[in-house]
Amino acid sequence: METRRHLSLAALGVASNQGQRPRDLDAHLIADAAAQPDSSRLSLIGQGFHYNWLLENQRLDEAEEALQRLNENTPSGNELWMWQLEFVWFYARFRQDLTKAKEWMERANRESTQREGNSYWKASAAMAFLEDRLDDSEVQARQARAACEPMTNLGLQLGMFEEIDALLNDVAAMRAGSGKP
Repeated sequence: METRRHLSLAALGVASNQGQRPRDLDAHLIADAAAQPDSSRLSLIGQGFHYNWLLENQRLDEAEEALQRLNENTPSGNELWMWQLEFVWFYARFRQDLTKAKEWMERANRESTQREGNSYWKASAAMAFLEDRLDDSEVQARQARAACEPMTNLGLQLGMFEEIDALLNDVAAMRAGSGKP
């Protein structure tokens, strides 16, 4: 199993680094990379590919389950903080559940004192949008987008740009008076 995981992760890494979006990655490679989830480094990378693939393919219930597994399997520290912030983003953007988004932000804030970076700004922007704080949402979304610029994984970068740009478009639509998307 570990050999399959290694080979799958290598192939997924090459494809993603060259600009292939998570939703377009091979489903069989994703399944092999994420099989038998545990807290090992390679498993966590595979689980991350799996989550992003599910999310970009709009399989939201499965993405939520995958994100929960990531949070359960990731040891404490910066990586756990980033996955907790992803829950904030997920609940704010895909479930429009401000209560759960705030709960996850509280968890993330207990995990780390850091209040910057792509993950933090993206999560904060999504929450601000739900709270109708459009100026804050736009500023934080632009900060998140700028933080993605130096990423070398082009597939992941393109996915993040699309997510953040969708939020910026929603902010613009709200300002134009067309209501929430």
